[in-house]
Amino acid sequence: MTTESVNATDPMMILNIQSFLVGKFTRLPAAEGLVKDWDQFYGSYSRIIHRFSMACGMQDCDVEECSQEVWLAVVNGLSSFEHDPTRARFRSWLYRIVSNKAADLVRDRVKHAAVSPVSYTHLTLPTICSV
Repeated sequence: MTTESVNATDPMMILNIQSFLVGKFTRLPAAEGLVKDWDQFYGSYSRIIHRFSMACGMQDCDVEECSQEVWLAVVNGLSSFEHDPTRARFRSWLYRIVSNKAADLVRDRVKHAAVSPVSYTHLTLPTICSV
Protein backbone atom coordinates (compact mmCIF):
# COMPACT_ATOMS: atom_id res chain seq x y z
CA MET A 1 0.00 0.00 0.00
CA THR A 2 1.33 3.37 -0.91
CA THR A 3 1.62 6.26 1.50
CA GLU A 4 0.84 8.85 -1.15
CA SER A 5 -2.09 11.07 -0.44
CA VAL A 6 -5.08 10.50 -2.67
CA ASN A 7 -6.46 13.44 -4.56
CA ALA A 8 -10.16 12.60 -4.37
CA THR A 9 -10.95 16.01 -5.79
CA ASP A 10 -9.62 14.64 -9.05
CA PRO A 11 -12.79 13.69 -10.96
CA MET A 12 -10.90 10.88 -12.70
CA MET A 13 -9.99 9.32 -9.34
CA ILE A 14 -13.65 9.39 -8.26
CA LEU A 15 -14.70 7.81 -11.57
CA ASN A 16 -12.04 5.10 -11.18
CA ILE A 17 -13.20 4.28 -7.66
CA GLN A 18 -16.83 4.25 -8.80
CA SER A 19 -15.88 1.88 -11.65
CA PHE A 20 -13.98 -0.35 -9.25
CA LEU A 21 -17.00 -0.57 -6.92
CA VAL A 22 -19.41 -1.28 -9.77
CA GLY A 23 -17.14 -4.12 -10.81
CA LYS A 24 -17.11 -5.49 -7.27
CA PHE A 25 -20.90 -5.30 -6.97
CA THR A 26 -21.36 -7.07 -10.30
CA ARG A 27 -18.53 -9.51 -9.57
CA LEU A 28 -16.58 -8.54 -12.64
CA PRO A 29 -12.79 -8.60 -12.45
CA ALA A 30 -11.33 -5.15 -11.97
CA ALA A 31 -8.57 -3.75 -14.13
CA GLU A 32 -5.19 -3.65 -12.40
CA GLY A 33 -5.15 0.17 -12.43
CA LEU A 34 -8.52 0.30 -10.68
CA VAL A 35 -7.31 -2.08 -7.97
CA LYS A 36 -4.27 0.12 -7.40
CA ASP A 37 -6.48 3.24 -7.26
CA TRP A 38 -8.79 1.55 -4.74
CA ASP A 39 -5.88 0.42 -2.55
CA GLN A 40 -4.47 3.94 -2.55
CA PHE A 41 -7.89 5.48 -1.91
CA TYR A 42 -8.70 3.07 0.92
CA GLY A 43 -5.30 3.43 2.56
CA SER A 44 -5.36 7.21 2.54
CA TYR A 45 -8.99 7.66 3.49
CA SER A 46 -8.88 5.06 6.28
CA ARG A 47 -6.47 7.35 8.10
CA ILE A 48 -8.61 10.39 7.38
CA ILE A 49 -11.77 8.61 8.57
CA HIS A 50 -9.94 7.64 11.76
CA ARG A 51 -8.93 11.27 12.39
CA PHE A 52 -12.43 12.54 11.58
CA SER A 53 -13.92 9.95 13.99
CA MET A 54 -11.64 11.13 16.78
CA ALA A 55 -12.55 14.76 15.99
CA CYS A 56 -16.23 13.81 16.34
CA GLY A 57 -15.58 12.61 19.88
CA MET A 58 -15.34 8.88 19.31
CA GLN A 59 -13.37 7.02 21.94
CA ASP A 60 -10.55 4.75 20.81
CA CYS A 61 -12.68 1.66 21.40
CA ASP A 62 -15.45 3.02 19.12
CA VAL A 63 -13.33 4.37 16.27
CA GLU A 64 -13.11 1.00 14.49
CA GLU A 65 -16.87 0.46 14.59
CA CYS A 66 -17.46 4.01 13.38
CA SER A 67 -14.94 3.51 10.56
CA GLN A 68 -16.68 0.34 9.42
CA GLU A 69 -20.04 2.11 9.35
CA VAL A 70 -18.49 5.00 7.43
CA TRP A 71 -16.89 2.70 4.84
CA LEU A 72 -20.22 0.94 4.32
CA ALA A 73 -21.91 4.30 3.71
CA VAL A 74 -19.07 5.48 1.44
CA VAL A 75 -19.15 2.32 -0.67
CA ASN A 76 -22.93 2.52 -0.96
CA GLY A 77 -23.05 6.27 -1.52
CA LEU A 78 -20.07 6.77 -3.78
CA SER A 79 -21.94 5.52 -6.83
CA SER A 80 -24.22 8.55 -6.62
CA PHE A 81 -21.51 11.01 -5.56
CA GLU A 82 -20.96 13.73 -8.16
CA HIS A 83 -17.87 15.84 -7.91
CA ASP A 84 -18.87 19.49 -8.05
CA PRO A 85 -16.04 21.81 -6.98
CA THR A 86 -18.46 24.73 -6.68
CA ARG A 87 -20.56 22.97 -4.01
CA ALA A 88 -18.32 21.09 -1.63
CA ARG A 89 -15.17 19.07 -1.47
CA PHE A 90 -15.05 15.29 -1.24
CA ARG A 91 -13.66 15.57 2.28
CA SER A 92 -16.67 17.66 3.31
CA TRP A 93 -18.96 14.89 2.05
CA LEU A 94 -16.84 12.33 3.90
CA TYR A 95 -16.76 14.36 7.11
CA ARG A 96 -20.56 14.64 7.04
CA ILE A 97 -20.81 10.84 6.80
CA VAL A 98 -18.36 10.38 9.69
CA SER A 99 -20.17 12.89 11.87
CA ASN A 100 -23.55 11.28 11.14
CA LYS A 101 -22.25 7.77 11.87
CA ALA A 102 -20.54 8.94 15.07
CA ALA A 103 -23.80 10.55 16.22
CA ASP A 104 -25.70 7.35 15.32
CA LEU A 105 -23.31 5.25 17.42
CA VAL A 106 -23.61 7.57 20.41
CA ARG A 107 -27.41 7.60 20.04
CA ASP A 108 -27.49 3.79 19.86
CA ARG A 109 -25.30 3.47 22.96
CA VAL A 110 -27.55 5.84 24.92
CA LYS A 111 -30.72 4.13 23.69
CA HIS A 112 -29.44 0.68 24.58
CA ALA A 113 -28.31 1.87 27.98
CA ALA A 114 -31.78 3.31 28.66
CA VAL A 115 -33.68 0.33 27.26
CA SER A 116 -31.48 -2.40 28.68
CA PRO A 117 -30.57 -1.46 32.22
CA VAL A 118 -28.14 -3.74 33.95
CA SER A 119 -30.02 -6.54 35.65
CA TYR A 120 -28.77 -7.92 38.89
CA THR A 121 -31.48 -10.57 39.28
CA HIS A 122 -29.04 -13.33 38.45
CA LEU A 123 -26.94 -12.47 41.51
CA THR A 124 -27.75 -13.92 44.90
CA LEU A 125 -27.06 -12.19 48.13
CA PRO A 126 -25.10 -14.09 50.72
CA THR A 127 -27.18 -15.64 53.44
CA ILE A 128 -26.57 -14.09 56.82
CA CYS A 129 -26.43 -16.71 59.52
CA SER A 130 -28.17 -15.91 62.76
CA VAL A 131 -26.43 -16.87 65.90
